[in-house]
Amino acid sequence: MPIKKQLPNKSLISQTRFIQDFLSDQVHVPASLLSNYHQFGINEQELIVLLRLFKIKKDHLDICVKDIMLEFNCTSTEIDPLLSVFLQKGLLNKETLSDDNALNQDVYYLDGLFIELWECWSYQKSCSHNDKSKAVPKTNELKNLPQEQKKVLKHLYLSFEKEFGRGISPMENEKISQWYEVDKMSVEMIEEALKRAVLQGKTSFAYVDRILKNWQDKRFSNLNEVMESDKKFNHNNNFKKSNTPTASASAKEKKQDKYREFFEEALRP
Repeated sequence: MPIKKQLPNKSLISQTRFIQDFLSDQVHVPASLLSNYHQFGINEQELIVLLRLFKIKKDHLDICVKDIMLEFNCTSTEIDPLLSVFLQKGLLNKETLSDDNALNQDVYYLDGLFIELWECWSYQKSCSHNDKSKAVPKTNELKNLPQEQKKVLKHLYLSFEKEFGRGISPMENEKISQWYEVDKMSVEMIEEALKRAVLQGKTSFAYVDRILKNWQDKRFSNLNEVMESDKKFNHNNNFKKSNTPTASASAKEKKQDKYREFFEEALRP
């Protein structure tokens, strides 16, 4: 005779459904954001604002003004001040769309943030896989270095803290040590890569690392070689422009940042 299964009581069913609803009502946040938000130049309060934008994104295809007003209990005029820091840093993108009634509507996207997160995550993964075999001095081992080396590294640490506007982590200290001690990059090259990253609004070690790796791949051994390469690139690019119908570019195009073309070359695969 088959054994009759005992049905769970209603209380247990109710609890199970509650747990299912509870688990489905979650906001997925990249761990890299929680660990490295300071690298993007934001503080803890601004991080909370970003997390609430993630919450809106979970329930809606786009982040619209009305959704922000509901989430933050604010007026439409308070949105720009609330999000201005993210727009300035390129973590948030704003686009004005026209709906069927020909009314303009602002929509916000997190594309810039995800690009920064991807760079940060891939950089850290690259460090963990590629740097294990390299003898990089640990921060607490600096006292064992010769006085001159210790002075140079301390100078570089302070330079990064000043330009990034924040303290740097032990892992970031070790990365600077690797550039100088293992990769044999000069102080001038490291500081130039830092300056170029900051001028592009990229206050991240991933961006500085990409610039230095590019120079390393080109076998540049000092800053003079970097500058000579920049001059050649700039000269060739200007020559190409002068021999095209678009030579009479607008004044706005002529006033573009002088480092932009250098970066395009430096970051080219």
